[in-house]
Amino acid sequence: MREDPMTVVEMLNKHSKITVAISIVVVACAVLFLLRQERSSSSGPQTLVAFFTDDDGKTYFEDDANKLSPFDHNGKQAVLCYVYESARGVKFVAYEQKLTDQALKSQLAEKSLKAPPTTPLSYDSLIKRPGELEWKVADLQSTLDMIHHMKCPDGTLGASPVPP
Repeated sequence: MREDPMTVVEMLNKHSKITVAISIVVVACAVLFLLRQERSSSSGPQTLVAFFTDDDGKTYFEDDANKLSPFDHNGKQAVLCYVYESARGVKFVAYEQKLTDQALKSQLAEKSLKAPPTTPLSYDSLIKRPGELEWKVADLQSTLDMIHHMKCPDGTLGASPVPP
């Protein structure tokens, strides 16, 4: 005849030292988890950043990605820029982007009215390479052409985007 299997309560009572040790570990893990959650939520929402330039791509800086471009930065007009890194590790501004005057006015009006933001795809954007004088409409074809014909300043071919 078989003996009845030990119930969970009986097993916990029989191995009380192990039960206490496991309980302490579980409680400690729970407390650490809660402390981490509290610390990350108390630091506030994380701001997304993007690269901008105010000197036609010679230098760049990070700022709030929600800023509408162009905007005033140290007395100059700053625009969104896209930084790439060549195969030899040289970082450079590959192209710049800004809103048309009409799109900028419209977006600023929406912000002041606290209207829901429109999607970035509805913005009328302009793009250009650093050093070029003329801004082009940022349609899919002109953007792809700009990326496909990218010139690395060190003469190498191929570059990778640099995240802010």
